Amino acid sequence: MTEPKELGYLALYYQMEIEDEKRGNPQYHKVAIVGEVSKSIQNLIISRLNETFQGTTEADIFKSSESFKKSSERYLIVFSTLPLESKDVTTPIVRIQSIFKNDELVSKVTLSQVMAGISSQQVKFRIQRFEERISYLKAVENLIDTEISTGELLPGFKLDWKKREEKMSNVFQNGIAIPHMVDKSNHSRILLTVGILSKAVKYQGKEVRIIFLIGIPQNLNSKLSKILSHVYDLIFMISGYDEIYNNLLEYDMDLPLTQITEGI
Repeated sequence: MTEPKELGYLALYYQMEIEDEKRGNPQYHKVAIVGEVSKSIQNLIISRLNETFQGTTEADIFKSSESFKKSSERYLIVFSTLPLESKDVTTPIVRIQSIFKNDELVSKVTLSQVMAGISSQQVKFRIQRFEERISYLKAVENLIDTEISTGELLPGFKLDWKKREEKMSNVFQNGIAIPHMVDKSNHSRILLTVGILSKAVKYQGKEVRIIFLIGIPQNLNSKLSKILSHVYDLIFMISGYDEIYNNLLEYDMDLPLTQITEGI
């Protein structure tokens, strides 16, 4: 059963989805299919994507890796039967067989949607490791202070967050905390700062190991609303899949974000 303290987040999340539907903004996906792939499999891929993500999918078909490399298009995901190197580190390349593995498909498409937001600067993304043992509250303060020092947040954000923490917990299941507040800095983007603790710490009877600090623009337009829903989808995907969760704990700052879905 959902705890009362989580209802605020869930209400926000589903309200965004309802409002987006009312605005008549169906999701549009552009994907690539590389290799000798039959028309029936092409149609199956498009059908599965439309069914899973409730949108409209258009696919560009490439018979060879050489022809794919000539394309300047940015794809949500690339399905391939051939060994292929991505031209864009934000675009996952997966095997055709993944269309039959729903967990793999959903996780990689969700990650790709967030990475597209990062690439287009609609998401300001940063990861910070805490090597020394630190409390949950001190860790969040540190994350916020860093963003204030770089001009990403205003000082009032920290005060608003402290008041919120006094009223309700932002700690969810599986060692994940999601402190989220309205960002009044006038930046037109979603702020997503991830804090990874060296060891889990207790807060209000729950363990915390990963902190997702989210700054939500005061003026949330339809595009940012959709990106924000993708961010929350990614967070709950990380919470629900041990492989992705553990990959994030071992995150290598020198590698692209796609590393967190490797091996699934």
